[in-house]
Amino acid sequence: MLLRSRSLLPSVARKGILSLIATTCLMSCAGEALAQTAAVEPGTVQKKNQPAVSAKPAAKTKALRTRQSAPVTAGDTDGGSEAIVVTGTREIGKKARDAIAPLDIISHKQLAATGQGTLRDALSLLLPSLTTPTAGFDAGAMTDTISLRGLNPNETLVLVDGKRRHNTANIYSNPGPQQGSTASDIDMIPMSAIDHVEVLRDGASAQYGSDAVAGVVNIILKKQAHGFHAQNITGITSEGDGFQQGVYLDGGASLGSRGFVHVSGDFVHQDHTYRSAPDNRSGTYQNNILSQPEQTRESVAVNAGYDLTDTIQLYAMGTYAHRHAESYQNYRLASSLNAYPAYQAIYPWGYSPVETLNENDFELKAGVKGDFRGWHWDVSSVYGRDYDDIGLINSVNLSINKATGRTRHHSLCRASITSNGRMISISAANSSSAAGRIA
Repeated sequence: MLLRSRSLLPSVARKGILSLIATTCLMSCAGEALAQTAAVEPGTVQKKNQPAVSAKPAAKTKALRTRQSAPVTAGDTDGGSEAIVVTGTREIGKKARDAIAPLDIISHKQLAATGQGTLRDALSLLLPSLTTPTAGFDAGAMTDTISLRGLNPNETLVLVDGKRRHNTANIYSNPGPQQGSTASDIDMIPMSAIDHVEVLRDGASAQYGSDAVAGVVNIILKKQAHGFHAQNITGITSEGDGFQQGVYLDGGASLGSRGFVHVSGDFVHQDHTYRSAPDNRSGTYQNNILSQPEQTRESVAVNAGYDLTDTIQLYAMGTYAHRHAESYQNYRLASSLNAYPAYQAIYPWGYSPVETLNENDFELKAGVKGDFRGWHWDVSSVYGRDYDDIGLINSVNLSINKATGRTRHHSLCRASITSNGRMISISAANSSSAAGRIA
């Protein structure tokens, strides 16, 4: 038996060695084929039995169109690590997996899959580090701001294709972490115009400045020169309120053989939601202070680019949005009007003042960029303004009633606020001839 086992061992070893050699040969052949395939650059054209022919001018032109605005490719629609990023780095062609800071990439397909009608609500579902204000009262609730890592919204820098977005003119004056902020309103950008969003979840003040202490949100717009896309989102909460309707359209066209133009537009309407507990003063649910504001918003964006040469591109972008919003204030009891019988006749059971906002927002950007002897250069200018017309309805003016006996319960107060870049100017006017205290 011992001699027999010795005779079997060499045969088994020989079979194992032969199998190992065959496997090694197959792997080496596959490796050579893979190496030959990888040796062909993306910007080359190769025919059968012929050497690869370079097509670098076309590749260079494509690189110009995507620099600082690289779209997420079909293979990276899930925000994969192979997507090219432009946020938090000065390198061209850097991949997300090579970024030294934590970076999230949210594609337009992921935004649409959330079923949310606004960009702010969609991002809050996808990014744990991004939060939104939950209070739904007064003027501050009518601006859709975001914050990273629980810091003030002013500490989050918002970019559009790598360029700073202007701030809102609506100052958040209510107590809390949002107080005093005038951040960028990201929902004034059509969601249908967005290709993907890059979120840098770390402080980047060394690169972008003090307004990027919490992080950076870079919104990359679509630049396709073809196709048309339409989407409709309709929903309502489980409580039967907060009905929402959104229509989103976008399409692109070519400008000759060297340029593109992409046009996008949104229409979004959102009703009130009511989440207040019983009022401690009356035990009723008449106080709607904790609610979602009602708003109707129309927005449009135009993005275009034209290759002047193989190394120089002219580009431009413009956005415009209009919003009408209404937000509840604290319920006023009927007893607050005991000394004012004229108003008591109008509001025998008390009243809920409603703050209104009519907002017009626009931004224009133009620039030229290109390559020169291995250097990438970009010269551009951005101009944006935000006009806010804040009013108050379903309220009273006790001072005017006491002085004149008149009751003016519609549009009692209006304040016009304009934001121009970093400067904010405020002017207020009362609808009556005399100044009065608004209750």
